[in-house]
Amino acid sequence: MSQGAAQAEVQPGFTTRRWPWCAECNKHPEVFARFLLLACAVIAVPAAADPWKTTIDVVLRKKPGERQAVVAKLAPGTVVVIEKEEGRWLRVRAGKLVGYVPRTTVVDTHPVVLPQALALPTATTESAPRANGPSNTWSAERIKVTKSGSSGLVVGVSARTATLYAEPKPGAARIADVEHGKRLAVIDGTNPAWIHVRDDDAHDAWVAREDLDNGTAGVAVTEGLDRSATTATPEVTRTTRGRVIARAEAAVGYRSLGMDFTSNGTAGLANYLVSADAMAAKLDVDVGMHLSARTRVGLDARVELSTSSPGPGIDYVGPSRASGKIPFSTFGSDAGASLGARVRVFELSLRGGFHYDAFIAKAVENAGRLPREQLLGATLGARADIVPPNSRVNVSIRFDALVLGSREQTPGLEDGTSNDAGAVWAGATIRILVRQHLSLLSAYDFGRATTEWSGMSVREPGVTAARRVDSSQIVQIGLSAEL
Repeated sequence: MSQGAAQAEVQPGFTTRRWPWCAECNKHPEVFARFLLLACAVIAVPAAADPWKTTIDVVLRKKPGERQAVVAKLAPGTVVVIEKEEGRWLRVRAGKLVGYVPRTTVVDTHPVVLPQALALPTATTESAPRANGPSNTWSAERIKVTKSGSSGLVVGVSARTATLYAEPKPGAARIADVEHGKRLAVIDGTNPAWIHVRDDDAHDAWVAREDLDNGTAGVAVTEGLDRSATTATPEVTRTTRGRVIARAEAAVGYRSLGMDFTSNGTAGLANYLVSADAMAAKLDVDVGMHLSARTRVGLDARVELSTSSPGPGIDYVGPSRASGKIPFSTFGSDAGASLGARVRVFELSLRGGFHYDAFIAKAVENAGRLPREQLLGATLGARADIVPPNSRVNVSIRFDALVLGSREQTPGLEDGTSNDAGAVWAGATIRILVRQHLSLLSAYDFGRATTEWSGMSVREPGVTAARRVDSSQIVQIGLSAEL
């Protein structure tokens, strides 16, 4: 054959032909031949219709950004054509509408798989890195990641914050924190306790299933996945066991204190009613460990201080002794354990613990001869946390009662030889999430303690039976942090 004629040569597993009009093609005949075969396949086989669709209700915006102007709202299943990628946003065309949507809201429902015979050598498919920054196209690698979550499932964060981990275990490296109400695209949902997700910042990570919307998280394990790899609730219970969550709160505020003392005596200190104001501060720590996805045990501790300084304290006006001011301070502490369960938006728990508080008059020889005292005993109570989904606000309600309590007084100033003490406390705290793991709180607490004495009073001769009711109200504001 002449030099200008096409020459045929045989290579193992492939036949190519040299083309005299194309020197580059002659250098790599097998690549050019595969290119022709691929072109023929694309022409001969109709393209899969409507490959890209929205997975949820999504807002089509004029420019990338959550605050940009709205072009339209696209329903789930809306067909879109991806024109380019800009960070975590995609420029898409939906019919005659053009705008931007988050990349986690669309999915390729008809992935194209090329025949093995058309696969090009690895060396010919690699492209040199671009020198002008990230590509503006929907890259092959990005498509690969998206297809791994091709079930089209999107889950929402129901916890106040959810932590994304590098591995499906609590002790793994933390990648990011996701706020309440955010949406995550599901990559893999076969793990009974964890879901492999991708967030808006392209983090591929694992999140605890219990931190997600209950309904959607439940679907994520079954829809579009191998059902044999999933398990029922008991397996979830075993896997989530041991997960620990801690919360610390600090607050300051105002305390109102009152004492109503009555007895069978008639002298000046036998019956009186006093009230006072004080500044208050509180530190509260709560640590919980999950026994399952719905049950948990917890330990908590609280310390509370108040002082009448720089104010006057209790104003004693007589009549049996000279009038005067009685400065004071108080110290209170609680420690307990609880067992709770989650029912819809409520987290209900029963609590048992120990209570101690002290009333400390600045001087023992004060105008009203008020003794220094301490109240202590075991407590039983209940807690109710209201955590609505997709809300930055949650409410805690608490109630405790003192059982087997006693009140001890300064020796020589006792109101009787024996006493019986009881008390109840109730309160509510409202928390408003302001950023990840941090909330503003506003709290109100009410306490009422009743003590009855019998036997001869040392403080006021002639008294053999007495009763005192102490009331306290505290209003505070502060910060709550989840650790």
